Amino acid sequence: TFCDHIEYCQSWICGIVFISRVCLFDSAAIGIGFYGNSETNDGVYQLTTSIYNANHTFAAIDGLVSGTIGNMRVDLKQHIARLDEIFTQKMEFIYTLRFMQQLADAIVSQLSGLPTWNDIDLNVAATADQIGYFEYYRLEFMRNIIGFFFNYESQVVKIK
Repeated sequence: TFCDHIEYCQSWICGIVFISRVCLFDSAAIGIGFYGNSETNDGVYQLTTSIYNANHTFAAIDGLVSGTIGNMRVDLKQHIARLDEIFTQKMEFIYTLRFMQQLADAIVSQLSGLPTWNDIDLNVAATADQIGYFEYYRLEFMRNIIGFFFNYESQVVKIK
């Protein structure tokens, strides 16, 4: 018969079941690890891309606000002065022009009170670069660990 000793067969089958469960659990753990590593990499990529986009957006807003302030201070004053010369005889137009000048000055005052992106001490692009470097070295570490185990197994096979 295949197994004359019952105790030996039971322990052998128990050992095979135990080893198969360990292999199944290890395979599942490795699969979950690869999935988590991939998800982490995707999340960090999306984070750094979002930070770069936010930095670009805030810098563009800052440029538009400062450009608007400059245009309102120079160009609008020139046009209102020219209209003031044209309508010197019509007092109701002069009152309207002065009211427009007051509104323009109020808008310039409001826009000048906005915080500018250049005044912030935090360099957002540098922060995104540091996050990207961290993620790069984290991935390299994971590749080296995986490579170590696969190279180790191939060396064991070569030795035998």
